[in-house]
Amino acid sequence: MGKDDRYATFVAEEGGMVVGLVTTITCLAIGHPNGYTKINGLGVLPEHRDKGIGRMLIEKAEEFAKVDGTMYLGLVSGLQRETAHAFYERMGYQKTSYWFRKRL
Repeated sequence: MGKDDRYATFVAEEGGMVVGLVTTITCLAIGHPNGYTKINGLGVLPEHRDKGIGRMLIEKAEEFAKVDGTMYLGLVSGLQRETAHAFYERMGYQKTSYWFRKRL
């Protein structure tokens, strides 16, 4: 990912230690002339949650997407991750689709 400029990664540090990260990819898609940005991964160490780190990382990804010129920022989250879903909804994200996949 480091050699592909479609990807961007931002980290949150505390005391010189990485405690959270968000990684994005800019994608092209029909109906999105400037593409869209997808959060490819978001994580905060359990002992550092509920401190606003996840919010800060999402806001950084949103800022990056705006500067990058894309109109949408999206993400995929597992069905069982209800706490994460509530967090995303508090951040203004809407459930708009299902993700389907098939192992090949």
